[in-house]
Amino acid sequence: MRSILGAAVLAMSALFAGTASAHQVNEGTIKIEHPRAAPTPAGAKTGAAYMEIVNNGREPVEIKSFSAPIADKVEVHTMTMTGDIMRMRPVALPLTIAPGESLKLAKDRHVMLIGLKKPLVEEDMVSFKIEFTNGKSMEFDLYVEGESESH
Repeated sequence: MRSILGAAVLAMSALFAGTASAHQVNEGTIKIEHPRAAPTPAGAKTGAAYMEIVNNGREPVEIKSFSAPIADKVEVHTMTMTGDIMRMRPVALPLTIAPGESLKLAKDRHVMLIGLKKPLVEEDMVSFKIEFTNGKSMEFDLYVEGESESH
């Protein structure tokens, strides 16, 4: 009986883990693929978020801003390594995504959550908003998850 219950719990865990890792948001011609944030240690004041923003429309879209209630400020940063030295620099907005193209916000260009009000805890959901220059916006949740080889 225990092995059946254990197998059921394991199957449910895999099902929900797969759902979180496949998390996407669609609104109009914009698709946000796998919006997620990395967990932070207690007391951390910055965190990182990742996603791919796809423009399936016929016109370019411009991102005016990013925001999250959990952070005082949200910026896009580039990250470069020179030897053992990591450098991060903010990216000026707006960011333009051409028709049929995507903007991948991963390790080398990612979202920084600055002035965190609490730690990002694995498996939590964090409210997030993208505003576009055309006045539209998208609100969705970032799933907080640890590193995996698929990112």
